[in-house]
Amino acid sequence: MSTDNPGISYRSVINGDKRLLLVAGNGNKTGKNCNNINNYQFLEDNLKNTFGDYNILYKWTAEDCISLDKIPYIGRFSNIVDDMYVATGFKKWGMTFSNVAANIITDSILNEKNKYSNLFNSTRVNPIKNKTEMKNMLYETFNSLIKGRFTRKKSKRFCTHLGCELSFNKTTNTWDCPCHGSRFTNEGDLIDGPGQKDLKS
Repeated sequence: MSTDNPGISYRSVINGDKRLLLVAGNGNKTGKNCNNINNYQFLEDNLKNTFGDYNILYKWTAEDCISLDKIPYIGRFSNIVDDMYVATGFKKWGMTFSNVAANIITDSILNEKNKYSNLFNSTRVNPIKNKTEMKNMLYETFNSLIKGRFTRKKSKRFCTHLGCELSFNKTTNTWDCPCHGSRFTNEGDLIDGPGQKDLKS
């Protein structure tokens, strides 16, 4: 993983009898800055400058959940519900935090103490600790949910979750929600939640 901004990550993967290079990076918040059709081009240019000629076999995008304080939620789903656990908000570090989560939840099930469980406490509520993210969340909610309801146009589309205004992503040809990350195909079919219904035509 590079320290540059935007960051670039390299890792090798096995595909059949071949070893491939996986290049990732140049991310953006869902529903924001998604009209840049050069997201892939940035990675391709970096790849060529670093490793020379290459053949591209696959391209894709993914979403990562990030908590308000940038620390994953790992542990009990609720203080009033037993035997239900959650692990989310890995902030693009799924390979690392999935292992952390496995250890914390295993220790919790076995009633053993884990020295990291308090840090990743999944029932914590500390929005004031990250004022910038809290401000951004309220700003997006106002612009996409409240303001959008008073400026609805036929060309606009709104999420089936809470009604936030969607942005069209030219890189993936999808409708993306800046509030909670729902995504829909160009035709309006649901791809990712928390939305549970397709867009109305």
